[in-house]
Amino acid sequence: MLIRVAQKSKSEVKVRGIKIGDSKVLESRETADGMIRRRRISSDGKHRFTTYERIELPPIMVRKRSGNKEEFDRDKLIASVRRSVGKFFSSSLEVEQVVDQVTERIYELGVEEVTSRQIGQITLDVLAEVNEVAYVRFASVFQEFTTLSEFEQIIKEQKEKKAAGKLRGELWSRWRAGALVRQKCLRFFDG
Repeated sequence: MLIRVAQKSKSEVKVRGIKIGDSKVLESRETADGMIRRRRISSDGKHRFTTYERIELPPIMVRKRSGNKEEFDRDKLIASVRRSVGKFFSSSLEVEQVVDQVTERIYELGVEEVTSRQIGQITLDVLAEVNEVAYVRFASVFQEFTTLSEFEQIIKEQKEKKAAGKLRGELWSRWRAGALVRQKCLRFFDG
């Protein structure tokens, strides 16, 4: 269960009639997706439950194509990704992980306002790393493809990026291996 504690004081938030503020935390830990998982016990000791808390970040405004502004809504992004490419992921957790990466990159920009176009591009970048088929599908919706050649072009570009990335990886591995050999040689001659 996800509780936005910022909306109410902790003692006012109730879960099935139990005030969370009156409960005692037994265990806290961070989950893989950046949430805080707390195992709790009610004040009377009769009920145990788990809460998941997400740190609320400062609001970022999104400038829409129409020129209107609205606050960035993570849930709206999740719905959008699910609607356009959700069937290419085996679970909703994978969709949430994609949205977490997108949200993180948006906040890393360090600005108070982004365009909806920037959010779409960041989503494309994340999908390109995670799932190529979802990337092509999202690109077709985001960039409003109308011809088969547009699909062919984006697939060609993705293949070229992938090949360039593999080449960079191989070159880095070779350089690193060479650096280790040079380091060992220096130790041998210095020692």
